[in-house]
Order: sequence, then C-alpha cells, then structure tokens
Amino acid sequence: MGGLNFWPVVVAGLGTELVYSVYKIRRKRLPERLKLDGRSLGLLFLVTVFSVNFYLTSSNVAEGAQEEAAAAPIPSSLFSVTQKDVPLPKLGAMLQPDSHQVVIQNPLGKVEVVGTEGRLLRIEGIAHVTGQDEAMLQNQALGLAPIVDFGATMTVAVRAGKLDGEEKDTRRVDLRIEVPKGVELSIHAEHGDLKVSNYEGATTLWTKSGAISVDKLTGALTAVSLNGKVSAKGITGPVTLNAQQGGVAATDILGDVVIKSDSGDSQVQNIGGKLDFTGNYGRMSILSVEGDTTIHANNGLVSCDDLEAGLAATLQDGEFRLTGGRVEGAWTITSTNTKVSLSLPKDSDLKFLGETNKGVIKGPTKQSPGSGTKTGALITEQMGTGHNPLTVRSDNGSIFVDLHE
Repeated sequence: MGGLNFWPVVVAGLGTELVYSVYKIRRKRLPERLKLDGRSLGLLFLVTVFSVNFYLTSSNVAEGAQEEAAAAPIPSSLFSVTQKDVPLPKLGAMLQPDSHQVVIQNPLGKVEVVGTEGRLLRIEGIAHVTGQDEAMLQNQALGLAPIVDFGATMTVAVRAGKLDGEEKDTRRVDLRIEVPKGVELSIHAEHGDLKVSNYEGATTLWTKSGAISVDKLTGALTAVSLNGKVSAKGITGPVTLNAQQGGVAATDILGDVVIKSDSGDSQVQNIGGKLDFTGNYGRMSILSVEGDTTIHANNGLVSCDDLEAGLAATLQDGEFRLTGGRVEGAWTITSTNTKVSLSLPKDSDLKFLGETNKGVIKGPTKQSPGSGTKTGALITEQMGTGHNPLTVRSDNGSIFVDLHE
C-alpha cells in the first residue's frame, strides 16, 4: 500500500503513556490534572502525519488502478479505415447503327466528356472509396463501375444503391468518357462538376451541385446547375444557361442565347444572335451583342457595351450603365429605383425621351429645369436625323446621358 503503516503500534504506545500518567496522579494524590509532556505531543504529531500519509497513498493507488483499467488498449485493427482512389476497369462499347442518343448518369461525382471520331465509346473512371482492408476497397470500387445499356438510346449509368440507415455516403466516382460526335448527349449528375469539350451534337446538362463548363460545341446547348457556375465558350447553336447559385459566363456564341442567373456575377461577351438575360442579384456585364437584347434585372450593377441592335431593359434596383457603343434600333429602358447612365458618341442618330417621377434628368444637351433641387422631369430632344428612338423612364431614379467623341 506504500507509506509507514505501523501507526497502530504508535497509537497503542500513546494510550499506555496516558494511562500511566493518570495512575501516577492518583497514587501521589496530586490535583487531578492531565498533563502531556513533550514525548506525548511528539507521538501525537507522528500519528497524525502517518495517518494522513496512509490515507492519501491508499486513495492514489485505487485511482491509478481505475485509470489503468479504463486505458486498456482496444485492438486498433478492428477500427482502422483506409481511403483510396481505385482506377476502374476501362470499358469500350460500340454505338449501334440505330443509336441516336447517349445518356450519362452519375449521382456520385464528376463527368467529363470529350468528342471523338468513329463509333466507339470509351469509359474510364476512378472510384474514391473507404474501407478496412484492400479486399473491401476493391469490392466497393467495382460496385461503383458504370453499367452500359444498349439500344437507340445508349445509357452509361452509375447505379450505386443507397446506404443503410442514416450513414453519410462518402463514396465518389469520377468518369471520363469519349463519346462519338454526331449523337445527342445528355448528362445528369447530383454531386459533381460537368465538363464537355470538342463535341458535335445537341447537348443537355444538369447537376444539382457542381459547376458546368462547355468548350467548343456544335449544336444546341442547355445547361442547368442548381448550385455552381455555368460557363459556355465557343458554341455554334442556340444556348440556354441557368445558374441558381454561382453565376454565368457565356463567350463567343454563334446563336441566340437565353440566360437566367439567380445569384452571382455574370459575364456575357460576343453573342452572334439575340440575347435574353434575366438576373436577380450580382454584377452583370454584357459586351458585344449582334441581335436584339432583352434584360430583366432585379438588383445589381448592369454594365453594357456595344449593343448592335434593339434594347429592351426592365430594371428594379441597382444601376444601369452603357459604357460604349451606339444606339442601333429602338431602345427602351424602364426603371423603378435604378440610376441610368448612358455614354454615347456625339454624332449619334437618335431621338431621346427621358422621364422620371422623383429623380432628375440630364439629357444629351439639355437638363431638367432646376435639376439640382427639383425632382420629377420630362425631356425630349433629337440628335442627327433622330432615326433611332431612345426612351428612358424611371419611377424613383435619375437619368444621365453624357456625350463623347
């Protein structure tokens, strides 16, 4: 147990000393007072120290035994977990003569598609799995390998069943597929980015969470991401892009473009057809559109340059800026609380009408009377032959038109 544990003997000695002292007092008929000499006090001190030492030593030993029992090692091999990237077996499948569409489904990761010549579809993949040993890792990886269904519509699908209970699914599988050009392409994902490049054929892309990127495509394109940026570049054909979170980028499009962006910055550049743009929140930049432009903006900065045809813009809050280019065709800008600023060449050929209920107006050469203090105004004026009408109306915003060389 540790410590000096013969203290009971000392207690017995001290008791004997006390009894003997009482006996001497009574025998000599002394006043009945009990006195303790130095020896007695010393023994009392030693008994106290030894008793405390014994108690503390016993308590520490007991606690140490409990800690050793609680810290008993658990065999780690039963709970070791390994994460590994396992390449899947490469697959090849010939498109049948009547195949006109390829559908790819992957709920657990990324999909990359590259256009290729011929009729052979090639599939590569990497599975990201977790297991306790190599055999378990390989079995999980093989369970994520895509399955090919043949027919008029060829389907490549990852069909991994849901895990039991509420266990979080950490499995992932990323696919890279070479798809023969000329057939319709459809890709559906749940949690992963989608990428398509150098392809020919109508293409539809959808992902719940992930970015979409398309580069060099001939054919119609529809791309939707519920949470991620949508980008398209070098497209020949009509384009529809929809990004609920993440923003949009569209560049070098030879065709009409429809864009919907709920939240996030958007950049649109070099559109060879019409543009129909709807944006709720974020910065919106539109540069060089050959066809008519339609804009619906809820809140944010809308910046435009080089719009080569008609313009119809409906704005709620924020600011609208035209930083360059000429008025070509009929332009109508309607605003609720938006400040409208237009920078136009001095030799423009337009007929301007500006109207505001609570703001001020500075036209090409005129400004509303008392525009520094008075709110609400109407101005009309003509530049050149007045061939192109420019109408700007705002409920609570101001209108500014500046001229440059």
